[in-house]
Amino acid sequence: MHSGNASEVWSPYLKRLQVTPGDGVNLLVRRTLGGTLYSLAGSGPPTSVTLRTEGGNVVTVGLNKFAMVQESPAGINWVQANGQIVINGSRFCNIDHGRAILASDHGLDLLHARFVRLLASEPTLIKFEQPIASISVQEENRAEPLVTFSPDQAEKRGLKIDGELVRYVLQIRRDFGR
Repeated sequence: MHSGNASEVWSPYLKRLQVTPGDGVNLLVRRTLGGTLYSLAGSGPPTSVTLRTEGGNVVTVGLNKFAMVQESPAGINWVQANGQIVINGSRFCNIDHGRAILASDHGLDLLHARFVRLLASEPTLIKFEQPIASISVQEENRAEPLVTFSPDQAEKRGLKIDGELVRYVLQIRRDFGR
């Protein structure tokens, strides 16, 4: 684990990962079947932190006690965080309240995935940079979604998750205009 504090003694044999701001933030890195999982933990007030990964990706996430980022060979394909999420300089989304888990389908980088699975911790509004084509409400042990709907034209980039939707995994189909 590394706190990001520059005054710590660090082995010259290990690659040093950057977390900024790093004061009060601990970083734990683990290999998984899907890639490399970065767990960030902070004891201070909620803030935004930027992580430069081993693969060279730069991810900014909201940190409220903890946040997690997974990097696959394709890029950043899984995030659990709050606040604004920025990947390699491109805004991905903003989570107004609580935190959310966002995962790309098919292991693609979140920025390029047509389908993104989402699970929110509480009712919230999530605003995406890319327009939303449709939203499918998924239920455990069920192959077909409970319902699929398209957001109103005025809400093509925002998804209001109410007290009912928060109980489900949502599959977002993004509109790339193709």
